[in-house]
Amino acid sequence: YGTWLARRYGAEPHVLWMLGGDRSAVVGEKDYRPVFRALAESLAAGAPAQAISYHPRKGAPQSAEWFHGDRWLAFNSIQEWPDRQMPHVTADWARTPVKPTWLFEGRYEGYWRGNYKAADWGEWQVRQQAWQTVFAGAFGHTYGHERVFGFGFDRADWKAALEAPGARSV
Repeated sequence: YGTWLARRYGAEPHVLWMLGGDRSAVVGEKDYRPVFRALAESLAAGAPAQAISYHPRKGAPQSAEWFHGDRWLAFNSIQEWPDRQMPHVTADWARTPVKPTWLFEGRYEGYWRGNYKAADWGEWQVRQQAWQTVFAGAFGHTYGHERVFGFGFDRADWKAALEAPGARSV
């Protein structure tokens, strides 16, 4: 599959491969790392100019803990709660070879699930997590809004969320 993807998209300069898809590489006794490695190695062989990383889950080992030593991993990705992301950034800086880290998936502005209200996760919280990560040494972060993420599945106006305060630069 990786060979096919590399043949099809390998010449595209704007492609970035994020393996994993918000899942753990090891689940209980099942170790999926060989599957992800085979996919990554075939992508890297067929599309060597394209960067590859791994999209981990919150509360699970992050990309560096499973794949940092693999040649195909261009940079580390973390997805963690604000109070737990700093140890990952710090640990990644201490690894060799040196590879950059980014906050791949932080808080979503307007998050409302579980015990949270949308007001609990506003522009300040989203920006605080982004700044905290970058000041700790990460090369960047991604921004997301819960209503855009769901594209109106809860009948919310996702298009209005495109103009949310956290989405605008200050």
